[in-house]
Amino acid sequence: MTKSLITTLKNKHLEGFLFHVYYWGRFELVEEYERNGHHFFAKASSNAINKNLSYQERNIYLHEEGEQPRLITDNLDSFFTTSKQNGRQLIFDSRASYEDLFFAEQMYISPFRDPEDFEEVNAYVNLVMGMEKHFGNVFGIKKINAEESGHLKIIYMQLSEMEWEIKLEKELFDTKLLHSLNRLLSRLGNSEETLHLSINPEMYMVILKLNESQLEKSARMGLIV
Repeated sequence: MTKSLITTLKNKHLEGFLFHVYYWGRFELVEEYERNGHHFFAKASSNAINKNLSYQERNIYLHEEGEQPRLITDNLDSFFTTSKQNGRQLIFDSRASYEDLFFAEQMYISPFRDPEDFEEVNAYVNLVMGMEKHFGNVFGIKKINAEESGHLKIIYMQLSEMEWEIKLEKELFDTKLLHSLNRLLSRLGNSEETLHLSINPEMYMVILKLNESQLEKSARMGLIV
């Protein structure tokens, strides 16, 4: 069935086309070849990105260098429901919007677009307080302070039940922030949901608060940084 769909698409669009694979980027069809039991049929349209698609029966896998094949869907048809013409190029784009994928209360759209913003520790403080407000005082922050020395940044949080300290060392955005906040959530008794970084189509940093099944789906769709 998957092979039949690919053949039909090739025959219908002889000049070629691009298609979005969730949020993994744009891909284009290639001459099919087989390797390690996978039938490869598409590659990332940008030569700067080494990503390929394969199928086994109905299952579609994403391949990245140095990574195990990632199962992303068993419904290839879903990528070809909506198309648009961009000049002479036909592009299939059936991506669901963030608003369709997530409830507003589990999605904090931050004001930050550039990782370089986090060269200053106050950006982390503003991000944490933005999460605290959006997610309904999820941490119980009473007071927050920060200091920095070189690349080392330290955030001190006075909470309702304890004190919490976060040390960050990267020059740009450090994902240790979210790792530490997830440990804090667990200490506070919320082990069912965790915080994860995403980048929306407008290129804003988005913090998602997800349970395990939501995280699995989001990761499969290429939404988790």
